[in-house]
Amino acid sequence: MVQPDTKVRLLSGIPLTERYDNQRTFTSRNAQTSYFLSKVEHSFNEFTYQRKNSNVLVDKQVDSLRECNYMMFQNDNYSSKWFYAFITDMEYVNPNTTAISFEIDVFQTWQFDIEWKPSFVEREHTRRWNSNGSPVINTIPESVDYGNEYDIVDVQEWQPYGDHYYLVIVSKETLSPAGGQVNDGVHATYNGVPQPLSYYVHPFYLDGNTPSVSIGGNTVALTKVQDLLTSIYTQENAVNNIVSMYITDYIGINPNRNSNGVIELSSNNFLSVVIADDSSQNINTIMVKHLSYSGTIHDFGDKYAGFSSVSESKLRMYPYNVIELTDFKGNRLELKPESINGSNLEVQAIGSLGVQNKVAYRVRDYNTNKLESNEKSIVSMENSVINNDPQDLPIVTDYLASHLQGNRNSIETQKQSAYFNGVLSSGSTLGGVVGGAMVGGVPGAIGGGLLGLGGSIGSTYFQVQQIESQLQDIKNVPPQLSSMGGNTSFDFGNGYKGIYVVKKEIKPEYRKKLTDYFKMYGYKVHELKVPNLKTRQHYNFIRTIGANIVGKVPQRDLVKLREIFDSGITLWHGDYVGDYSLANNEV
Repeated sequence: MVQPDTKVRLLSGIPLTERYDNQRTFTSRNAQTSYFLSKVEHSFNEFTYQRKNSNVLVDKQVDSLRECNYMMFQNDNYSSKWFYAFITDMEYVNPNTTAISFEIDVFQTWQFDIEWKPSFVEREHTRRWNSNGSPVINTIPESVDYGNEYDIVDVQEWQPYGDHYYLVIVSKETLSPAGGQVNDGVHATYNGVPQPLSYYVHPFYLDGNTPSVSIGGNTVALTKVQDLLTSIYTQENAVNNIVSMYITDYIGINPNRNSNGVIELSSNNFLSVVIADDSSQNINTIMVKHLSYSGTIHDFGDKYAGFSSVSESKLRMYPYNVIELTDFKGNRLELKPESINGSNLEVQAIGSLGVQNKVAYRVRDYNTNKLESNEKSIVSMENSVINNDPQDLPIVTDYLASHLQGNRNSIETQKQSAYFNGVLSSGSTLGGVVGGAMVGGVPGAIGGGLLGLGGSIGSTYFQVQQIESQLQDIKNVPPQLSSMGGNTSFDFGNGYKGIYVVKKEIKPEYRKKLTDYFKMYGYKVHELKVPNLKTRQHYNFIRTIGANIVGKVPQRDLVKLREIFDSGITLWHGDYVGDYSLANNEV
């Protein structure tokens, strides 16, 4: 006969419930046993074999046991193992006896008897920061509201050329070159590729002043931009010759600017020229000879600089932190900070001297960590702000000058033809008059001949007058705008130049809510793996889908354990269950 040798201990102050939303972890069985024994309020020995999930009668009055919420028991005759259980109810039996109902705590009972296999982990507390202080990247979207608005927390501006601009003039032929500097007519230019157009670039300040410029070390005395525009319009050679005229803050190269503020251009690429005209002021400007484009790079510094400090690394990422690249001209690009490879945000400006303006600002090393360096440069255009806005100036064309220039020979031919036909007609009529007088001697013939002579001269007069009237009508047509101009005055006149980096973050109230949420429940991971049972100093939250747990555990308890982790559970690593004020740093 087996002697009764079951030990029962009633405990108080155990912060665990049968809901299993919180549980304690221990480093060993001995540590586990010592902790629970320290919470014992009442001890009972020599019970008969205690079955699980049942009840036990103890020799105590029910009111004296009210503070107890947990129990542990050991069947010494069968095993040294301690079973842990939640006290679910207490019932009065008699003044000295209480019936205690309990339910086995499957986690504490089998904590050291189970083994984890790779499981689909929905969310857990992961590592937040790398050793260098950068956030560990986690881009899995969270199903938590973060608001509809952002706070702008930092704005940085980059002007590749500082405070000066370029007026660019593109013409079909050279504009009246003086002194034999270049050939008149079509002057092919190597501008990225060979082109049968002439290009002029004229640097200026927005207030109309001209920056100091040198070409090949020689100072260039440039005409003021206002005088240039005035003279261009009055030069006959410019009429219908200018293809386009626009303002840009980047022409595709990166000229040096020395310590004295002088813009230094290469004589291999540019030529100082004078555009001359007998009736207009000469223009000193710069003509393009040979231009190979080269971008220039600007380092905006730490990509996270300017954002509010956060304890949860996921708040460093999109959509909680956003970096916007914009020129405030309708061209913008939204960047995810975590997709910028490296710690700094670097932007490269590239441009060209086309018939119209085109400048691109592309982000370096964005989503390109698996590419070779030459490939990174190519695909970086996928993540760029491209300004295709014309930024052109109005080009005014004088229709009369244009008509005279384009139809001069035709007009003269029409006049000469009218005069010639009139002379022939009058000669024929005069001959008829003389012949009639001599042969017929009829005075009426002379009268008819003279009348015909008057009609021929009158017809010639009216033909020439008609041509002159057409020219007068053309003259009365006001000057036309062959190019209306875009938003150039608004954009540059209001100081929108270059590129801007605008950093935005969610509103403080949402940042606090998300901080608390991430602190309690970790991040979504959606990964097949063995869950992290202890990556944090004080607690770990884990939620799985189909927890893969095995071990020498009763089947019903094993199923219960799987359900617990699928529902989500916080594992506490010390006697501070529920204290979310702890920093909970990585271990």
